[in-house]
Amino acid sequence: MTTQELMIQSTRGIKLAATFYPSKDPRNKDKAIIFCHGFTSNKDRERHIQNAETLHQASYTVIRFDFGGCGKSEGADILVAGQVEDLHSIIAFLKTKGFSRFALVAESLGALIALKSFNKDIITIVLWVPVTDEVDSTLEKFIIKRNESVTEHNEDFVVHKKDGRMHKIPKNYFEERQTINQQELCENMTCPVLIIHGDEDTTVPLEMSKRAIQYFSRESKLEIIEGMDHKLKGFEDKVIELTKEWMIKHF
Repeated sequence: MTTQELMIQSTRGIKLAATFYPSKDPRNKDKAIIFCHGFTSNKDRERHIQNAETLHQASYTVIRFDFGGCGKSEGADILVAGQVEDLHSIIAFLKTKGFSRFALVAESLGALIALKSFNKDIITIVLWVPVTDEVDSTLEKFIIKRNESVTEHNEDFVVHKKDGRMHKIPKNYFEERQTINQQELCENMTCPVLIIHGDEDTTVPLEMSKRAIQYFSRESKLEIIEGMDHKLKGFEDKVIELTKEWMIKHF
């Protein structure tokens, strides 16, 4: 399988690490699937790699990337607005390579970023255990509780260590999370959306997705997986297969 390791310039002045899987199928020459990871996660989780390889084997061009301040990308504050800017930069890069139609696969917080980045060039979206509303997740509450506030150059932020990297999370990130209007966010989607959520998710509750699906287009669907929690552990193959089937049908 041919892949390319890239560093892509973001409009916020940093370089984003990306792994690119080009398809040779002429039927999909203008299509690309973009994967968006979750909160302080990265593109190189085993399930993210497996998902990209599965979709590439189905003849799609795929790109998975690290948001700024995460994984192998250059440092940046963890902000919703900043990550939206990063995703826009990935799409802009792909357009320079001749791609004009896009599908998004997004996990957890990455789902919020995907929905906020929607435009007419995005044909369909698949959301794994998605954040679609203003409620703080258990993880975010844990971070606030366990990390002392740090002040540097008059800026307040907390630091979250994960996967050997220090993630800088400004206080206004938590303010961003509290200003989400789920109905406004989801009603903006004119493309079909697949939500995959487990009934044992205690980090981002299933009820959030049950509300969200009411606002998406008629073609959209909520797939509930019994026994699955937020980490998808033990259900990765099922989630990826559902994702592939959706892409084949809608993209």
